Amino acid sequence: MLNSIGCIGLLLALAGDLQAQSREFPFFELTDADLERIDLHDGSIDDWLDVLGDPDLTGLDFADDSEFGLAEYDPSDIDFRVWLAWHDATNRIYVASERADDVYFNEFDRNEHNMSNHDSGLHFAIDGDNGKNPDNRMDGIVDAREYFQILARDSQWYMGISEVFDGGPLLELVNYWNAPLGTEGDWYLHPPYSEAGGGHFGEGPTISVSEFYLTPFDLFVWDDRTGSRVSDLSPGKRVGFRISFVDVEEGGILDGFYSVPPGRDWSTGGWAEGFLVGLGGVLPEDTAVKGITWARIKATFAE
Repeated sequence: MLNSIGCIGLLLALAGDLQAQSREFPFFELTDADLERIDLHDGSIDDWLDVLGDPDLTGLDFADDSEFGLAEYDPSDIDFRVWLAWHDATNRIYVASERADDVYFNEFDRNEHNMSNHDSGLHFAIDGDNGKNPDNRMDGIVDAREYFQILARDSQWYMGISEVFDGGPLLELVNYWNAPLGTEGDWYLHPPYSEAGGGHFGEGPTISVSEFYLTPFDLFVWDDRTGSRVSDLSPGKRVGFRISFVDVEEGGILDGFYSVPPGRDWSTGGWAEGFLVGLGGVLPEDTAVKGITWARIKATFAE
């Protein structure tokens, strides 16, 4: 088990090797033995705490949208914890989240494309090529659906859902919500490409949990599994990502929006940067963060 290291993304961003970089967030490598200890369907983050220790992101890491009239971050209203990890052999990204919400409002409907109006999930977008795709590939595209489908070819926007009412998967690919399925169906929402679980309990606050793995694609063709190309993940590689939560009050009123990085820029140029940390916290010698080890992280934390 990793030792508890609070606010680790901030510590790494402040470390000497990274001073020239924008803030980065680590994704820690999971071993096969770790995966045997993580149950995606238990509705609990206890196993994540046991395997990875403290969360990689907390509510303090998220920017709110108060400048646009929405609520400021207030942990008595809503709070979250997020774990970020990856697995080498399968090229998978693992995410777990726990949110505490004073008012839990969930009217999830898979037939509605815009399902931001509920408290049951989180949005997570991943770019396995870390923004190497030209942003101008969307120039001239005015139709929103076409825009996000083009974007999905090299970066995918998922939504993890802690509670559904139709027995369907607890993960959706937002870019292709309700897409007309080909002969292989929604293959990208099922093993070995993705799997999700979740649950919720309590009231005032309600605790909701979403945990899943997904596969990033350098080339994603939704109706052609064999024509799609999985991103090759390895220690030291950088990936682009976005993660956000919405907070909805009674009546479906949007109260808050919280995101890493700040803002609502879903083009890959506006995403946060994560780097894949190998086993033991050591990265390959040819990376910009080659000096970051667990001993150094803990020493920085103690200063």
